[in-house]
Amino acid sequence: MLRKRIKFLLVISLAAIGVIALLWWLLEPEQQEVGRFSYGLAPVFAKGKWGYLNEKGKIVISPQFRWAGIFSEGLAVAQVELRNGTAKVGFINAAGKMVIEPRFDEAHGFLEGLSPVMIKLNRKWGFIDKTGGVVIDLKFDQVRGFTEGLAAVQVGQDWGYIDRTDEDVIRPQYALAHPFQEGLALVYTERHSSPEKGAEFRKAGFIDRTGKFVIAPQYDKAWPFSQGLARIEIDGKQGAIDTTGKMVIEAKYDRLGGFEEGLAEACLRWKCGYINVRGDSVIPPTFVEARPFFQARAEVKLADSNSRWVTIDRAGNIVRDAGR
Repeated sequence: MLRKRIKFLLVISLAAIGVIALLWWLLEPEQQEVGRFSYGLAPVFAKGKWGYLNEKGKIVISPQFRWAGIFSEGLAVAQVELRNGTAKVGFINAAGKMVIEPRFDEAHGFLEGLSPVMIKLNRKWGFIDKTGGVVIDLKFDQVRGFTEGLAAVQVGQDWGYIDRTDEDVIRPQYALAHPFQEGLALVYTERHSSPEKGAEFRKAGFIDRTGKFVIAPQYDKAWPFSQGLARIEIDGKQGAIDTTGKMVIEAKYDRLGGFEEGLAEACLRWKCGYINVRGDSVIPPTFVEARPFFQARAEVKLADSNSRWVTIDRAGNIVRDAGR
């Protein structure tokens, strides 16, 4: 008798869970996941597909893509499923029209009029223009987008830089290379591999457009320049240098974010706040987590019993619940 009752209660419970799941699906707000805004539009994931919404929160490109990226130079990467069941990526415009047919397996956003694309047939990367025409053959093992007239490309294990005519400007010689930012490019000179950690890159420095080191490869990790500063890491602590290599912000933080709108999230001993480009504390470190500023707002996680996410202004005042 007891076993029958248990079975009955189990069936009732499973049925209730099914009803709740159905109600969640029907009543769940249309926006389930929203990406970053660009050109006034942001990717939104709604009921299994990606579309786009505008800054008023209205969906203006209906969810229809398997995946959708942010807009860059007026176009966005969008993945669709073809009739044969394969998934390919192409590019749409702000009206949602596919303007470059989906024939690539991977692609990145347009920069300086060119987009990196890849086809799985040979796993090689090249570049197309906004007509969809191939302007640099798909022959590289990996690439970065064009910035300041140059693109980082990988040939075998080594990285170098090409220009828009596909000429080698800096021959492949680095273990890893990043795009040029503010006249300098971040590169690593050492690559180490292990079964446990995979590939690891060490000895980060910065080169100019001739390939000459302006800042010697001496850091464990580094990030590209932004607003005149580059984040670096030494012995597990992060700080920032200027374009001459001078340490502007002492390497003392457990985590230092990139500078956005003049502020960066800085975390020390499990508490996060914000500092300015001089290293001065602007918003005290009282948060469990912190995100970059965008349009004078940032999301932070409070150190309260509920670990709430809220949105703050540049003075650190809570302006609204972040809704997480």
